[in-house]
Amino acid sequence: MSVIKYTLDSKKHLPALILIYSTIDILSWLNRPASKPDVTKTDFISWVDQYLLPGSTLMCSSVDLYAARCGIVHSYQAESKISREGKAKQIWYAWGKGDVTRLMTKIHQAKLNGIAVAVHVEELFKALEQGISNFLSSIDAAPAHAKIVYERAEKKFFSNIPHEML
Repeated sequence: MSVIKYTLDSKKHLPALILIYSTIDILSWLNRPASKPDVTKTDFISWVDQYLLPGSTLMCSSVDLYAARCGIVHSYQAESKISREGKAKQIWYAWGKGDVTRLMTKIHQAKLNGIAVAVHVEELFKALEQGISNFLSSIDAAPAHAKIVYERAEKKFFSNIPHEML
């Protein structure tokens, strides 16, 4: 999380977004059902719905975030196949002193309500931090699930995952 914070503090917003979406991918991979060998779009959406969005200020859906992840990670843009097909809204980002409410007003004025939604990058990061906290609380309350998560974590590029870094 410190690397994401560093990129945000350094005003490297697109790399920060890639790291945020990659972190959600990893958490989705850790959280997937024991019977599933691979992580899917559904796992990402489920993790976001269960852990990241509850209590956040974000005005987007989990599908919007998945589509944004595809656009940012694969082509460094807001548009993705899912948004082009009308199955998700594009996420238009504000950062720093940028005002999400003002950006949403511009979206409404341009009659793009069904096409785009505004998200502040720092608010997305805060939602991720809270989502991680929610996830850790959830697995702490479910020892069988925690065992699966920690066994999977050991298979990643790190051997000793600090509890707070999950």
